[in-house]
Amino acid sequence: MSVPLQADALGTLNWLEIDVELRAQAAPQRAHPLVVLEALCKGVFEAAGLDARQVKQLWHVPGQSVHSLGWQAGSRITLTLQLFGLQPTQTAHWQEHLARHLAPSAQRNFTLEHLSPWRSAKTPPPLADAPAYTLDFLTPVPLPHQPGQERTALDGSGFVRICQARLRKLFGREGALPPPPAIDTTAWKYWRTEHRSRSQHGHPMFINGCIGPLTLSGETLAAWHPWLALFAAVGLGERLSFGQGRFQLAATEPERSDDTAVELRLRRPCVIGSDQAGVHLALDNGNLVVSRGPGQEETRCPLLRIAHVELHGHGQLSTPLIAACAREGIPLLLAAPGQPPLVIVGQQAEAERNRRLAAHHAAWNQLDEPQRARLAARLVDQKLAGCAWVVRQRYQPGDHRLLERIGRARMALARTEKLASVRGWEGWAARHYHRWLQRHLQPLGEFHTRQHPDHGQDPINGLLNYAYGLLRHHLACAIRLVGLDPWLGILHTANGRHEALVSDLMEPWRPHIDRRVLRWVGLRIIRPDSFVHTDGRLRLTPQARQRIVQDFTQMLESTPRNGGPRLSSRIRALLDGYAAAAASGTLADWSPPEAPNATTTADEET
Repeated sequence: MSVPLQADALGTLNWLEIDVELRAQAAPQRAHPLVVLEALCKGVFEAAGLDARQVKQLWHVPGQSVHSLGWQAGSRITLTLQLFGLQPTQTAHWQEHLARHLAPSAQRNFTLEHLSPWRSAKTPPPLADAPAYTLDFLTPVPLPHQPGQERTALDGSGFVRICQARLRKLFGREGALPPPPAIDTTAWKYWRTEHRSRSQHGHPMFINGCIGPLTLSGETLAAWHPWLALFAAVGLGERLSFGQGRFQLAATEPERSDDTAVELRLRRPCVIGSDQAGVHLALDNGNLVVSRGPGQEETRCPLLRIAHVELHGHGQLSTPLIAACAREGIPLLLAAPGQPPLVIVGQQAEAERNRRLAAHHAAWNQLDEPQRARLAARLVDQKLAGCAWVVRQRYQPGDHRLLERIGRARMALARTEKLASVRGWEGWAARHYHRWLQRHLQPLGEFHTRQHPDHGQDPINGLLNYAYGLLRHHLACAIRLVGLDPWLGILHTANGRHEALVSDLMEPWRPHIDRRVLRWVGLRIIRPDSFVHTDGRLRLTPQARQRIVQDFTQMLESTPRNGGPRLSSRIRALLDGYAAAAASGTLADWSPPEAPNATTTADEET
């Protein structure tokens, strides 16, 4: 039996890596992109005559999850290939077969565009100390299913098992792993897709496993730092095919709460995303069960652990579940795409919600013109502070003029007592800011002025409107859940379609969307070919929308690189503060929480 691998010997492990840039000839039709890419990599491996017993192959698409992976004809996609046990003298032979396999004359799904130089990779340095680390799985990691347990169930011994499986597969040795850390699987989801193998006609096969964040903490976490650094580079789990077991690693802060909220911390939101359309929510022995049909259960959670349920896609809710949620006072938020969010609660919770709405109306009616102007000015001031933050991140010679104009508008807002003046200064600063935004978004096309979604026909307005729409939907749901009336705005005016308060409370967060849009365009994630003309309007392609939704969710839930609360936590704190001020009748004195310093807010390099 081989000697276990020690933590201090991880630096001796090495393998070969290469980046392969491909050009797609067509979009994937029936098969999931994971299946298409696996067939490609396997074909090259076999054509090169490599022995799978001697050489192990891994591949992944950096930063792409199973939900965002996709392409159109002509798109470029970059794969990172890792070969374990391949000798440097064999690289030329492998590269020759890769070029032959992907030559235009071969008429395959892809053609070869570019190859990076080979590099010798090794275990990254150990992680820095942190109270917790989150493993955000982009591709599924399969777990052995145990009857009577959720498919996402993972204990300490199970975590050690999937770590040892990857070590055995790649390096032929198990590791002297420390005792398992504390594991939180609350945010994990079970994912599955069906495909059919050419070698087994008529027999459906499945790629399945758990995706999403897995949080590790506890006293033994520090001993896991060198191991987690290795697994972040090579993945986890026994299966090496289909790019499975890949995750992104990030340090996280545990959720903080005062002693009065201890009971609430036991309850967590149950969110069914828009990517889970067609699900069925039912009640089974006091548990909420999410399934896609008979015998296809995906999630099971006790009602006593649920704070509220959010259904963001189309689905079905059973009558017993609705009745149970009503009895327990668990809000059900229905937010199907293209429809206003709707909250359903029980009688007692509904009475409390009505009291909060009444308090909001009373506080709003007590505001006079100067008080409303000052309240609106505080929201706009935070938006302009965010705009200045975005400009400083991408500062170029001459941008000091824009920063001076933004500073002038902020000084004027601090003195104004008229809503018309607030709107005037906000519009004046926004025009100058949008001209600056146009210069940085020039690769996407012309952009002369911001336009409403019903009128915007250029790519930049289309992209901004779609991204702002995601933010609007998030705020519209959250505002309803804290018990505020979304129509009672301060800066904006409500009408038959416009929820004014949602627009008001969006203002401080718009610069975060602008920053993401600049990133998408700068990194060519969104390009002119990401748009199509449909029904006389310019729209994003489904693949582009999927990528934007994924990145928007990451923006909300990622812990900033240099610490501080997540963006979703900051939005929740603002809404809770606004609701508390409305309930206490002190809305005139309310101010948005101070935004963290830009260096702690930035969660990635731009």
